Amino acid sequence: MTAKEYLSQGIVIQNKIDSNLEQILVLWALATRVTSALTGMPRSGMTEGSSAMENAVCNIQLIIADVEADSARLREKLAEIRKVIDQVENPDWRDVLTYKYLCLMPWKEIIRKVGKGRTTVMDWYRNGLHAVEGILLERENGHSA
Repeated sequence: MTAKEYLSQGIVIQNKIDSNLEQILVLWALATRVTSALTGMPRSGMTEGSSAMENAVCNIQLIIADVEADSARLREKLAEIRKVIDQVENPDWRDVLTYKYLCLMPWKEIIRKVGKGRTTVMDWYRNGLHAVEGILLERENGHSA
């Protein structure tokens, strides 16, 4: 696994959480859109409207459980990634990696935050990735925890 792939694991989990949250919004809209028709006719069992609402609510509950599990995984993964980034010796490289992979900032915001040009920031990023490659290799070979 490359340094970029390793550091991007948190982004992948965050994207899954975001997708699930969007699904919850869609299901919530579906559940609140369902209405029951009031008639004098007696009913037996569930109507289509209440069944659709029940299905939406059940799906929301399942997705919420997924989001909670993914959120726990994300916290663990980000803590692990932070430990690796904290081992990068150069503070500028470390800051760029932190902003990108822990704060999930877009490049434009990172460039603004560090107050340097795009070329400098991208050089720091590449150097930081190279440093992380070395840290991961050391860890893989059992030289560091």
